[in-house]
Amino acid sequence: MAQPQRRPPAAPRPQAPSQRHLYNSGVSRKQRKRARRRKQVIGIVVMLVAVAVLFVIALLITGANGAQAPSEAPSVAQPASQPAVAPPVSMAPASQAPPPVPQRASTPYDEAATPPLYNYQNPIPDTVKVGWGQAETDPDITYVNLVDIGNGQQMETRAAAAFTAMQKAAAADGVELTPVSGYRTHQQQTNNYNAAIQRYRDQGYSEAEALARTQRYYAIPGTSEHEAGLAIDINWVDDGFAQTAAYTWLQEHCTEYGFIYRYQADTEDITHIAWEPWHYRYVGANHAEAITGKGITLEEYIAEMQMG
Repeated sequence: MAQPQRRPPAAPRPQAPSQRHLYNSGVSRKQRKRARRRKQVIGIVVMLVAVAVLFVIALLITGANGAQAPSEAPSVAQPASQPAVAPPVSMAPASQAPPPVPQRASTPYDEAATPPLYNYQNPIPDTVKVGWGQAETDPDITYVNLVDIGNGQQMETRAAAAFTAMQKAAAADGVELTPVSGYRTHQQQTNNYNAAIQRYRDQGYSEAEALARTQRYYAIPGTSEHEAGLAIDINWVDDGFAQTAAYTWLQEHCTEYGFIYRYQADTEDITHIAWEPWHYRYVGANHAEAITGKGITLEEYIAEMQMG
């Protein structure tokens, strides 16, 4: 039986213009919706990024200000790891001024009749002028002229002549007497005194202790026999001088030349100066022999003369 022939499929019918317009308009609306969504999403993303950036900037600014805050505010407490420095105990600062020295005053006795006494109670009076080649123009002034005695030292005229004679006599006996400290200016005595106080401070003594120890060996400036040109320290300033031939010779002969052994070991309670075997004071031969013969100090001798 013969197969019936199939018809070829009919060609699609072209759409009418109105149908094409409806199709295209539907596609356009979808595209616009998608475009609007993309814009919304992009706007949201941009806004979020902007917020994030602003947040990060705010954090950075806050952190920077926080790091600077400690340097602007004053510190309230020291860290525990930083030890406190304790002030020195019983020590005066090096820059502290030394104790004031007494003002010079008139001597309470007649120097023409007695050897002049200069000590912590009797400062050298303003009426005593010590120096080189002074013209004696004022009858109310005692002029003390100085003479070289060797080794860069000077003494008052009479004391210098007596020391030179004593030195020659000792040399004839094979003993050397070298002057190591004769006349001192007021400034030199002040410097020595203040330096001694500072040495004791440096050793750890309190201000009161440093002053007391200094005044055992250094006369207060203005009260020293050295400032008057009447005292001499011989050979060296040390207790060991008492073990030398020079010391022994002086004990036997110093009075012959008008000198006395001024600060003996057992007289500190009277003279207020400690033992100084090297220190000799010129008073004149007659007074020296009387003082040494009685075994007393110059202070006691003057007191006896004043009592009459």
